[in-house]
Amino acid sequence: MTHCLIWNTRGIGNHPSQRMIHQLVKKHRIQLLAILEPKVQLHKRFFVLRLGFADLLHVEMQSATLPRPIFASIVYAHCTKVGIRPLWEDLKSVAQHVAPWFVASDFNIVLQAAEKIGGPSPTLADMEKFREMVFDCHLENGAYEGSPYTWIKYST
Repeated sequence: MTHCLIWNTRGIGNHPSQRMIHQLVKKHRIQLLAILEPKVQLHKRFFVLRLGFADLLHVEMQSATLPRPIFASIVYAHCTKVGIRPLWEDLKSVAQHVAPWFVASDFNIVLQAAEKIGGPSPTLADMEKFREMVFDCHLENGAYEGSPYTWIKYST
């Protein structure tokens, strides 16, 4: 089994957070770690020019524990309708050419209103467009450990 940690967290630039990440990686033998929305001062140009991505990263994972390579897409989605459409089209294109494939993401949209607590309610139209993208890409909700609600805006 390949252990992955995909975490949407802010403030990873401080030493206690970095120490916690290090401990989690060591304790759970994490083989793939992706930090989404880190809110640290990094030069965005480095990511766009050197690595070729801004909000979407595609990688092929190989491991002795895997029977064959797995293609992974790590996504931090735009919050705007205009910004998210190109992302969804890119994912649809990738879905046609790779298997097996998994996507780890904060899409900033939900499939059902019951998946969201607080803030403005998602529109039925936005949820339907998201469901269409999930269907078109043949995506399924994967297993996870922990609370289904890992963050609630303005909570203490």
